[in-house]
Amino acid sequence: MKMRLKIHTSFVSPITLQTFLDRDILPIFIIRSIGGSDVIGKYEGTAIHKPILSPSPTLYREKRDGKIEIAEFERRYAIEMSTVDLQAVLKDIEYLASLANTDQVVLLGYGADDSKCHRSVLARILDASGLLEHKVTELIL
Repeated sequence: MKMRLKIHTSFVSPITLQTFLDRDILPIFIIRSIGGSDVIGKYEGTAIHKPILSPSPTLYREKRDGKIEIAEFERRYAIEMSTVDLQAVLKDIEYLASLANTDQVVLLGYGADDSKCHRSVLARILDASGLLEHKVTELIL
């Protein structure tokens, strides 16, 4: 059975985070390390922090430092995600959403431009997985 959970993606900022919370959309942080952030650091290591959905530190640094093109980053990130049990991760997120009494979550990354952020690749992977009833959508505020 496909999950009915509505999954969105977006970037994290003080304004977007507050807007999602005001709209009863559960934030899920798909960033490896968030402890140093004044905005979201308090969520590091909590149930809504899913570093398993972020690129490896090496892959992230290679993209950030311009050592690889975006197409190579996307290809390698997809390979990394092929080792993740997406069904289990999604079931966990669905459970968290039910505890928050919502049917919507937003997967948050740091990149303002989703075409250059791993969340767009993850959205395509989730859409292709056949696990979701609804397509993943980017929320632009």
